[in-house]
Amino acid sequence: MIVGIFVVFFVSFVLLVHPSKIKSINRITSSVLVLILIAFAGFRDGKKFNDYGMYVQAWNRLDYSANQIEISYIFIRNLLRDNFEFSYISIFVLYAILGVTSKVIAIRNMTNLFYLSILMYVSHFYILHELTQIRAGVAAGFILLAIKPLYDRNFKYFVLFVAIATFFHYSAILILTLWLLKNNSKIKVLYFIVPAGYILYFVGFNFIQNIPIPYFQTKLEAYQDLSRKGVGGYDTINVFNAFYLVKVAMFYLILINHKNIAPYNKYFYLLVKIEGIALCALPSLSLIPAIAYRVHELFGIVELILFPLVIYIFKVRIVGYCFAIALALIFLCMNVFYNQLILS
Repeated sequence: MIVGIFVVFFVSFVLLVHPSKIKSINRITSSVLVLILIAFAGFRDGKKFNDYGMYVQAWNRLDYSANQIEISYIFIRNLLRDNFEFSYISIFVLYAILGVTSKVIAIRNMTNLFYLSILMYVSHFYILHELTQIRAGVAAGFILLAIKPLYDRNFKYFVLFVAIATFFHYSAILILTLWLLKNNSKIKVLYFIVPAGYILYFVGFNFIQNIPIPYFQTKLEAYQDLSRKGVGGYDTINVFNAFYLVKVAMFYLILINHKNIAPYNKYFYLLVKIEGIALCALPSLSLIPAIAYRVHELFGIVELILFPLVIYIFKVRIVGYCFAIALALIFLCMNVFYNQLILS
């Protein structure tokens, strides 16, 4: 599977370096790439990825409490398993279709750097979401689709996309808070947002315990119980891990050069503000690692559009492309060998 993901990365790289000048050919090649991404995720070897076994167990259970997993999974499972009598593979294929296509549509709508964004996607969120956290993967796709109506101040469509995202993963409800953001150049406060997150981490401030939402409190207690028991993924968090620090470095590089980047993407100021929130979330919510990671990852989906824009920092554009491609390759290697998202 490790070889497979590098092959997918290489195919994306080739399409980036040698795009066709004929639009119809470009549409065909991009469609083929999407089909490859869906097939690779849908028919992957489950033994090589975390969470896969959990979803298979959830498929086989006769009942499943709504407090344990989103009702969307229960509904889709029952439809595929009981009505159509499909095998458990079908749910992975369906989630792959939803997760990949929602992100690809959002990328195509929001940036001219399509293949560079796809390369960035394959290097991180594709492995994290479509190959591992499939429910969060679909939710993240609709969160990305919600950015355009957020920019347009179209509350109806913004709420619609957030509602769909929440249907697949309840934590996506937090995205509603983004409606308070404005797409303006007032970003000086962002220079302090990561340090503020670390201050909250060091003082041990935990404001999320006081959110008066019954379901949220139930999940919070469950996460805290898993943390006390030392369950992997819920017990510890390293707020100084190398992967996170690379993202922080990228955030400040982009922030410092915002005037060079902003003219090339109208969503830029929204994207950089959301990324700031994502980076702040990891240390500030770290007392409950599962929530810290989830908020960080869901808000951080904007990196698919934001990080490729780094090419506009460089006067020699080819140097910018080389930098962005190298960054994507670093992310891929770190996810495979450092974060070990693909099991050996």
